[in-house]
Amino acid sequence: MKKLKSHGPRYWREKLAGGRAHEVKVAPKRFAGIQAGQLMLIPTPAIVDRYIRSVRPGRFIDSVGLRARLAKRYQAEVSCPLVTGICLRIVAEAAYEAMNDGVPLDKVTPFWRVIDEYSTTAGKLSFDSRFIKVQRERESPGFD
Repeated sequence: MKKLKSHGPRYWREKLAGGRAHEVKVAPKRFAGIQAGQLMLIPTPAIVDRYIRSVRPGRFIDSVGLRARLAKRYQAEVSCPLVTGICLRIVAEAAYEAMNDGVPLDKVTPFWRVIDEYSTTAGKLSFDSRFIKVQRERESPGFD
C-alpha cells in the first residue's frame, strides 16, 4: 500500500487555481516522442480542467488525444506529456477533494472522461481508481 502525504483540506483546489500562465515554447531537445524544435504547449491545470469540462457525458478520450487537442487549441504542435500528466492529477485530486467537501458529482470536473482506472495517472491518485471505473460505467451507453 502506498503511503500518501497528508495535505490541507483545499490543497489540490489551490493548486488548480494557481495563477501561472500557460506557455508555448520551442522544445529544446528530443524527449517522450517530442522532437527538438517543435512548438510545445506547457499547459496549466486550469486549461486542462476547462477542456475536460467540455467533454460530453459518455465520451472518453485518452491523455494522448487530450494533449493533441490542447496543442491545436493553443497553436502548438505538441503538448508536454509530463506537465499535462501533472495537470491531470491536480484536476482529479481537486475534483475528489471538492466531492469530499460535499460538492455534487455533476458539479465537479469529470476527470474520469480522460483518466482510465488502469492509467499511470490513476495509480498516483490518493483515492481508489475503482471510483473512475464506476463513473465510466455510469456514463457508458446502455448503463441503466
